[in-house]
Amino acid sequence: MKLGESQRPGFARFARAGLLVAVLLAASGCTERYLQVAQDSFSKGAAIENQTKVGTAGDANTAQTMPLAGDALIYYVDAYQNVRKALDEGQDELDQQGLTASALALRALIAWRLDDLQGSRSGDPDSDDACAANDYRDCSKESSRMALELLKNQQFFVRDRFMMTILPGLLDHNLGLRATPAAPRQASEDFRSAYAHIDAGYSVLGQAPPQVQKTGEPTVEQELKAYALRAQYQTVLAWYAAIDAAFKGVDLAPEQTLTGDQRASCQGILQTGRASTLLNAMRSLDPNGRLVSSNLVASLRDQLGAGAPAAIGPEVCPWPMD
Repeated sequence: MKLGESQRPGFARFARAGLLVAVLLAASGCTERYLQVAQDSFSKGAAIENQTKVGTAGDANTAQTMPLAGDALIYYVDAYQNVRKALDEGQDELDQQGLTASALALRALIAWRLDDLQGSRSGDPDSDDACAANDYRDCSKESSRMALELLKNQQFFVRDRFMMTILPGLLDHNLGLRATPAAPRQASEDFRSAYAHIDAGYSVLGQAPPQVQKTGEPTVEQELKAYALRAQYQTVLAWYAAIDAAFKGVDLAPEQTLTGDQRASCQGILQTGRASTLLNAMRSLDPNGRLVSSNLVASLRDQLGAGAPAAIGPEVCPWPMD
């Protein structure tokens, strides 16, 4: 099922220039120019996506996106083609200039956005290369893994290492959204995996970042943690909606459904567990709402009742929720 524009998770809207891989080049050769064009096109696509709006309780698993998503897709496709040229035709140059990790990380991010907006498709059935076959999900996962391997001892590349660490979770979120209409139980597993992968990103930041102050520039670590909290916010809303879909779905296979009491139990576990933890983390990091807006905090509290006693039904939730 192809997702409608109102069903996009919209993580890219939270991206600021400082949270994206920085490829700073003096574009003197073909390889560098390919990479610079890819970076520019990706930034333009992300800027278009940043104009979308956060969803409401009536569409809790999604963000309300604008028709401009199609325009973003054009830039992402261009970025994807150029970063592939850089990696396919100029690997030696990238290695010599220390840009291979940045190119791989950029390809991973571009493929993530293409997987979200367009879905993964097979371009060359005879190719073992996921990127050549336009299997965007596997291309993104493999590219992020390769980038992390090169960056693992690079302590100054915090943004890059953080984004590559959480990227499998962002891809799992895409997978969960696609599964929700027909397979909400599988979607729940995807969202559980997404939340855990994003959680893993906090280890990259070292000690917990201090509270964001009313004045002054937030630190890189504070910005990255705020990004992760917002991403987990989207995942919790999507997870909650998948549980709801399992109760309301009329054409679902029996193993994909929940009774009313089971739904209450599953949603109650999510409310008193991850949603409440997330709410406390948002308040603790940013009590003044500079990076995590007070509206977002209020939305989580009101839509999911985070921090309030949950209405647990007598039937225990049959889905893994830990």
